[in-house]
Amino acid sequence: MNTITKLFPAIAVLLSLIVIAMPLLPKHEQGAYDLDTLASLPVSAGGRTKPLDTVARNSLMIVSDRQTVTIDGKRQPAIRWMIDVMARPQAANTYDVFRIDYPDVRSLVGAVEGKQKRFSFAHLQRFGQELNEQFQRVDKIPTKVRTLYQKHLMELSGHVRTYFMLMERETPYAIPPLAEGEQWRPLVAEIHTPHEGHETHAEPSQAAKRFDNILTAYQDQNPDRFNQAVSEYATMLDQQIPDITRKARFEVFFNKLQPFYQGTVLYVLAFLLSCASLLTAGFKGSVMSRTLGRAAVGVLAVTFILNTFGLSARVYMQGYAPVTNLYSSAVFIGWFCVAMGLFLEWLFKNGLGAALSAMIGCVTLIIAHNLADGDTMQMMQAVLDSNFWLSTHVITVTIGYSATFLAGFIGIAYILMGVYTRGLTPDRHKTLGKMMYGVIAFALLFSFVGTVLGGIWADQSWGRFWGWDPKENGAVLIVLMNALILHARWGGMVKTRGVAVLAVFGNIITAWSWFGTNMLGVGLHSYGFMDSALMWMLVFVVIQLAIMTAGLIPISRWQSTPQ
Repeated sequence: MNTITKLFPAIAVLLSLIVIAMPLLPKHEQGAYDLDTLASLPVSAGGRTKPLDTVARNSLMIVSDRQTVTIDGKRQPAIRWMIDVMARPQAANTYDVFRIDYPDVRSLVGAVEGKQKRFSFAHLQRFGQELNEQFQRVDKIPTKVRTLYQKHLMELSGHVRTYFMLMERETPYAIPPLAEGEQWRPLVAEIHTPHEGHETHAEPSQAAKRFDNILTAYQDQNPDRFNQAVSEYATMLDQQIPDITRKARFEVFFNKLQPFYQGTVLYVLAFLLSCASLLTAGFKGSVMSRTLGRAAVGVLAVTFILNTFGLSARVYMQGYAPVTNLYSSAVFIGWFCVAMGLFLEWLFKNGLGAALSAMIGCVTLIIAHNLADGDTMQMMQAVLDSNFWLSTHVITVTIGYSATFLAGFIGIAYILMGVYTRGLTPDRHKTLGKMMYGVIAFALLFSFVGTVLGGIWADQSWGRFWGWDPKENGAVLIVLMNALILHARWGGMVKTRGVAVLAVFGNIITAWSWFGTNMLGVGLHSYGFMDSALMWMLVFVVIQLAIMTAGLIPISRWQSTPQ
């Protein structure tokens, strides 16, 4: 028993490392075609250079909401689907990849209610005339006044457009700038296939010819010629644009590793281990509780390192600071909360820091996954294209978000443990109070400094320091909320319970500043209108209000009575 107890944390860490390594193992049969080398070829799409693998994954994710496709009963990678679309559309058109969720839109293509949700391009073509008429009619309606049915219809229109541009080889821009003054160009600009009825007025470049040889060999189903063409083209690019090809291969590795998806799984494991440790802590001298706690911290540390690598990799590939859009902000907030949670765990060694940070890390990565719409490293908006301010103002404000959220979740733990369990012992009451106080003070510092830096950036960009923009209002409300909590505590108006209730309200204000601006769709800071998250935002607010209400229940009715 002692041996198992000693080895269990190491076993948990080893299991975590196995989970991380599993995506790097071959998932699909290699077959006769060298799709791995093809996947690493650099192209340009969405304003940045990336490997074909990324274009294929993002395109399939947009169209099908998944990164694999079933062909002849076997799961195949996105790159296989993409090469079929570009070189053998007669085959690709039969794959069921177009996901349609809205029932009324499915009915337009003859779907039986509750049955099929994915359809092939060939199937959609049978209803092409009616769909085109619907697309054209809805396209004339302003976006903000469209019904849910119309929004889903235009979503399908965008998916068809994405597929069609791949099939016509209009995207990605596959021909690299190998000579001075050249730009990335689409293959269709230089190589016209006979069925398009175009005439070629200029001699195709050497890169265009070699890329076309790859597609032709695949179309002819000649794997030997295909592999040779891919190898020759990759070698040419290695010699002429080595920095670009090296970064493209690294991105393929990043795509396979999927650090944030794996991180979600491992955060769940760390959270479960932490909860098990807390549940067994009531037994005096419980060896099991300490063992589970060490295992939780070990798994959490491994996951933190994995996510640190993921963030660093994005900085390397994108060339910008780690926070550039809503997706990356969610990843960063979770990452920093875990960093603070590990510090709190090292400081207090009570299991709560590990449990709360693991939960926040998992939730934020789930949010990030749902925010991902195609490429998450898309071209920057002009006003945001400043690495200095992204590295100062944006990072500082996001750290303020992270700390405010962590304080709020510590407050949630305090209230739920106190009201519904007997786990809020005097020691935990005192410890949680210290944790909240320290984190809120930290949050106030960074949210204040970040807001001031934002004003300086606004003055440089727009000629005014402050304009009562919704995002600016949200930022100052976070500062005021954290200041209010500290002053209420210093003035004796609230004690630990009051601080906890106010900290939970801080979650609402921070969530509004983080997402609310984008839901309003107005203001200089609204860089990506989104209304799909409105319901989840309201659900989150209602839950926070319910927890605050529970915290206001007289202490005499709490299961635990803090001293």
